[in-house]
Amino acid sequence: MFRHREERGDLYHPRLIEFLTEDQIVADLLVKMSGRDRQTWRSILLENVIMGHHTTGQTIRNNYQLWDAANPYTHAEAEPNAAGIIDHPLHPDQVSTRIMQRLWGEVNR
Repeated sequence: MFRHREERGDLYHPRLIEFLTEDQIVADLLVKMSGRDRQTWRSILLENVIMGHHTTGQTIRNNYQLWDAANPYTHAEAEPNAAGIIDHPLHPDQVSTRIMQRLWGEVNR
């Protein structure tokens, strides 16, 4: 569906030629999901999706290059607020959380 560079030599983590929007990432993930993956997502409560931050979220952040400073859809250098929390809506952690929530919503339609 989306083009990837193969020069990195890592079949499981190909480098993207272009950065994808949240909509494109959700669509790409839905195409790649197996029936078993969909069953797993259906078994998760929406409020528990955040529990995947260090697993699924990390995979999304890495595979879709959300940490890349050149990515126009993220802001990896966002600073923490007065409470010490990075809550900028374009921070990769925030973006990957939204993507997981949207993925959950699509699978549970």
